[in-house]
Amino acid sequence: MHARFYLAEDFETRQEVGWNVNTSIQPGVLFTNRRAEPVARLAGWFYRGQSPFGQFYRERETIGGFQFILELRPAIHSLISRRH
Repeated sequence: MHARFYLAEDFETRQEVGWNVNTSIQPGVLFTNRRAEPVARLAGWFYRGQSPFGQFYRERETIGGFQFILELRPAIHSLISRRH
């Protein structure tokens, strides 16, 4: 298993809120198998901007957290290919 760091960013703006910038950042570690297929990710995330939920879009919020994500595609593919 191999691990490498990554950083994903997203900047968004909308006219309805005066073109204020919404910022989303996700630093993390991507774990891959020997064939460089993603197996899992450990990531933190941070969002600062307008609420993405319809009626609250004028309210600004700051939220963050951590997540562990398992990628099932490589596991399912190896199970299927072993059967044939």
